[in-house]
Amino acid sequence: MPAEPEHLTHSLAEAQPGEALEILEILFEESRRRCAEAGLGVGTRARCRTRTEERVELVLNDGRWAEVAGDLAPFIEVHMLEPGGPVDLPRGTNIRRPLPLAHLPAMHQSSERSKLRRSWRTFELRNAKRIERQLGDGHTPCCPGCGALLEARPSSRLDRFLPLDASGFDLDCRDCRRFLCIVRHTARSLRLVRMRRLVAAVRAVGISGPARGAVAA
Repeated sequence: MPAEPEHLTHSLAEAQPGEALEILEILFEESRRRCAEAGLGVGTRARCRTRTEERVELVLNDGRWAEVAGDLAPFIEVHMLEPGGPVDLPRGTNIRRPLPLAHLPAMHQSSERSKLRRSWRTFELRNAKRIERQLGDGHTPCCPGCGALLEARPSSRLDRFLPLDASGFDLDCRDCRRFLCIVRHTARSLRLVRMRRLVAAVRAVGISGPARGAVAA
């Protein structure tokens, strides 16, 4: 006989990370079943997205998002409302506009979850420039994709690629699993970067050496 949802939500706070995912899976299925019985539509299945597994993202059937801290997971059933109905969310819940979710592996595939947690990618050039503009304007940097605050990482994942004695740190978006490396140049490293750019520009226009015809003349 399956455990009651009330018992599962009570044990969620004491669960280990792997157990927490299993409990959330059961809670999600129970919520979907109750919504189906009540004739409510649930467009997208709720999934656990964050690396620490401390937060759950739910899709309300009226098209709005709710981000709920892990200790508020018992309220998962409260959020399944009729389209256009009033939303009575717990304190501390953050509502956002609908955002497209990237495809996530099934929650029971532990190897896929581990792979997802390990994979970090740099921001696309367009979004990286947006973040740099935020920093230049003195604003707190936010992820252009999901709007979450970026967290500073003491050292950069790209340290071994930085020129000479330059140092850097990363601005991380845990939700999107993307980061931006902020480089701190010294006079030596900045001079090297400028020389590399000059050499690249010269090679691009095809004048890295005298033309064969000019030598022959």
